Amino acid sequence: MSSEDLEAQEDELLALASIYDADEFRKAESVQGGETRIYLDLPQNFKIFVSALCSLQAPRQPVGRTPRQCGAVCLDAVS
Repeated sequence: MSSEDLEAQEDELLALASIYDADEFRKAESVQGGETRIYLDLPQNFKIFVSALCSLQAPRQPVGRTPRQCGAVCLDAVS
């Protein structure tokens, strides 16, 4: 990634950090990127399917999964 791209991405991350509360968006300190948390009020028995992308640089994975098992994850809504 070019230095211009890195600078533009850093500007985007700073903008997101200024828009959202700390519990909704957090800029990563050790790697280039950030984390977004979304809070939803959903009806009972509602299911969400999330497609998780794996990265060797940032080995974050869904709960109960190893990085090699990343894929679609089904989350049941809490009532």
